Parts: sequence; C-alpha cells; structure tokens
Amino acid sequence: MGTQDPIQECIVTHFDPNGVAYQVLLAVQYCPSDPINAALRQLYPNTTWRGGVVVMKSGRNVLVTSLTSQSDITFAERAVTKFLEEAEGVLQMLGNDDPVFPIALALP
Repeated sequence: MGTQDPIQECIVTHFDPNGVAYQVLLAVQYCPSDPINAALRQLYPNTTWRGGVVVMKSGRNVLVTSLTSQSDITFAERAVTKFLEEAEGVLQMLGNDDPVFPIALALP
C-alpha cells in the first residue's frame, strides 16, 4: 500500500454458534490506476478491485493477532469475499470518483 490513494478500513464480524463474536480488520486501498488485483480475483472472480487489502484478526488482549488456525484463514477469506461483493456494488454505482466503501459488515 502506498500513500497516493486513501486507505479505508472495514471491520467484519462473525458470531459462532455459541454467540461469541470474532472480528477481522480489513485495511483497503483502492487504486484506480492499478491493474485488477489477480489474487483477489481468484478469491472472488467478479471483482474489479484495483489495489491492496490487508487482513488482520482482532485480538482479545491486543489490537490484532495472527491468523493461525484454518478456521481463522477461512473466516478471513469469507470476510474479504463479503467486502469485495459490497465494494463491487459501490464501484458500479460511483465508479472511480472517490468511492467510500463499507466500514462494517457481518457474516452469517
């Protein structure tokens, strides 16, 4: 991520069957002049996202912590996919004119 385009953030929350909340923080930077992000296209084929996405798991006693388990990684992938779905709608409506992306999302 660079300094030319704004960095936005989105918190994605998921509740497990016991009602315990888990969150990931997405730091996203949409760069209209960049090529479409090929790695994100593998995750969500319909994306036209240009730029980077950094995923961090919210910690219990620290701000962020590692994505250590397979369930953490699966949650992170679902969170990014959900964000890209929502972001695609924003881009279709607003184009590249300073889009503002969701700041909070929830997963079932």
